[in-house]
Amino acid sequence: MIESSHEPATAHILKYTLNEIVNLYDILPQLSFDVEDILKIISGLDNSNVKMAELVDYFNRQNTQQKYNDYDGVPITTTTITKLNGLIKP
Repeated sequence: MIESSHEPATAHILKYTLNEIVNLYDILPQLSFDVEDILKIISGLDNSNVKMAELVDYFNRQNTQQKYNDYDGVPITTTTITKLNGLIKP
């Protein structure tokens, strides 16, 4: 008989401090972005390695901008924000 123990998927998710530098190629797929959106976000931040605080600020700016005018950037949803908050150490 083979026994296996399954842990929740969240048990393997790394958490980061706001001052920690993160690789967007690692973080953004966890937030359910596709390749095209990942490249747009990296282009918008002008770097693929940023502090978590910079990513939070970017998402906040984009979230505000998408409420006005003809926003053509990457959609930032409440689900995305919730997932991002889940990656931040308290």
